[in-house]
Amino acid sequence: MIRVVIGKKDGVILSFRISGHAEYDNYGKDIICSAVSMIGINTVNSLSILAEETFEVEQDEDLGLLEVIFDHRPNEKADILLRSLELGIQGVIDQYGSEFVSLVYETID
Repeated sequence: MIRVVIGKKDGVILSFRISGHAEYDNYGKDIICSAVSMIGINTVNSLSILAEETFEVEQDEDLGLLEVIFDHRPNEKADILLRSLELGIQGVIDQYGSEFVSLVYETID
């Protein structure tokens, strides 16, 4: 299962972590893994290029890990991109089911 954890402080997304594999189909044919990966990678690229934001990122393809952490409140463009990631992940869950992707929230102090 792919697990997506979105960290929020005062309603603002400050982090997200995508980990695991959907196991919907064989490697290279898993459309759920592809969809979630594309949403995550596109968000990272857009945060950097379009929103011109700085953040920590960790990635491990073998573990299916992508993690982004902000040490500050993201700018308005970044906030929109992060909320778009949230909507995209929820869309995958709505389409394919929560047995392949879980979305949980954590509160950041």
